Amino acid sequence: MLVKAVLNHLIQQNVEIQQQLTAYAGRRVAMKWPFIEWDGVVTDTGFLEEASELPETTLWFQDSAVRKLLAGTTPGVGDVVVEGDHALGMALLPLLGGLRYDLSDDVARVFGDAAAAWVIQGVNQCKAEGTDWGRSVARQVADYGREQDAWVVGKEQFAGFSKEVNILRDDVARLTQRIQHLQKITTL
Repeated sequence: MLVKAVLNHLIQQNVEIQQQLTAYAGRRVAMKWPFIEWDGVVTDTGFLEEASELPETTLWFQDSAVRKLLAGTTPGVGDVVVEGDHALGMALLPLLGGLRYDLSDDVARVFGDAAAAWVIQGVNQCKAEGTDWGRSVARQVADYGREQDAWVVGKEQFAGFSKEVNILRDDVARLTQRIQHLQKITTL
């Protein structure tokens, strides 16, 4: 039920794909993802309904396809396996793969167009800032990887630095005493 609702919601948001799906009315398709299987039939209106008969074609979405979709990239040929009526599966695959979710459509339907524009602007800003932050972290990690040895101080370098700091500290202490002595002399 949930799979049908999600697919039909996406179809409703993608009217051009819905119209193209009407050409496959009555055709049965099974879709299988990791942990989810669903058998359906295309209706006269381009939506999907549950099917009790055996599917004509089965689209197996491999784990790699799901990972790529979640990452925002397009799955490749090896990420989806078509069984049964190969021509039907290859015709339905780009239609189903072309379904895109539009957040602003749902927000506008519930809260109005102004709220949708505000929410989408906020989401895009968060996305941009997250991307900038991610790039910054990646740059810093890459810089560290390239210059890792430059940041490491050896024992000899540290000993020399410590010796110079101690000399400087002693010099500052002597200078402070001289300044105090000169202040006493000039105030007399």
